[in-house]
Amino acid sequence: MSLIPPERRLELRIGVNLGDVIVDGDDIFGDGVNIAARLEALAQPGTICISHTVYDQVRNKLDLDYRPLGSHRVKNIAEPVRAYAVGVPAAAPRPSRRRRALVAAAGAAALVVAGLVAWAFHAGAGRELLGLGTAPKPVEVASLAAPARLAGRPSVAVLPFKNLSDDAGQDYL
Repeated sequence: MSLIPPERRLELRIGVNLGDVIVDGDDIFGDGVNIAARLEALAQPGTICISHTVYDQVRNKLDLDYRPLGSHRVKNIAEPVRAYAVGVPAAAPRPSRRRRALVAAAGAAALVVAGLVAWAFHAGAGRELLGLGTAPKPVEVASLAAPARLAGRPSVAVLPFKNLSDDAGQDYL
């Protein structure tokens, strides 16, 4: 039971896809980003929606509830995208607190991995591995010492997860 009243809750929708991402300065684009954004729109508030590509990679590795949402035509993509809701049981009961924490952790881990891959390609490590040339000039990273440059810009905080379960085997998250 949440102590925050419903009108004050921040319920996120997350779309996860596995695909090509192009980094150009501060912009990222490509089919991978486009499909993930469209999946986000398909997700119900407080849930995660994944593509069939992601489903193929995680279905036997993560013991979560995957509910097929069917194929959907999405803007700027020629073929329909098969989507799955993650962590939403087929029946109406609400998932347990532990299940919700696992779903949130899986979604956050997928986003972190996608960000690291994009960063590696942007920094040149991925380009060098694929023989596509050397790394571009390093990008300046904002720090707490320069808050004036961050004023008015969107930001994301990445914080460690706290294991709320009694299972010590989940501490690695």
